[in-house]
Amino acid sequence: MRSTRRRSDAIDEARATPPVAERLTVAEAGTRYLAHLDALGRRRSTLADYESTLRVHLAPFFSGRTLDSIDPLLVERFVAAKLAEGKAPKSVVNWLGFLGSIFRFA
Repeated sequence: MRSTRRRSDAIDEARATPPVAERLTVAEAGTRYLAHLDALGRRRSTLADYESTLRVHLAPFFSGRTLDSIDPLLVERFVAAKLAEGKAPKSVVNWLGFLGSIFRFA
């Protein structure tokens, strides 16, 4: 009975955690997302703003971290760091929105 339960638990856990085809960093996923938006016909100015956000703010802060290693605490640290740098709260909110879009796309 115990081995059946463990097997059942293992199956349930496998279903709850989809397999990861590849582990992407914020920079890699962001670059792919920008290419996707370009293919959808987003305006050049919008793409330039997003690329700047990725290059100047997101990629350096989350440098080398894969998307699956980023947790809410790290995002809160990002917000705190940017506000401590004197960045406008509205800008930080916009950057978080872009980060969320990268996660949804990935």
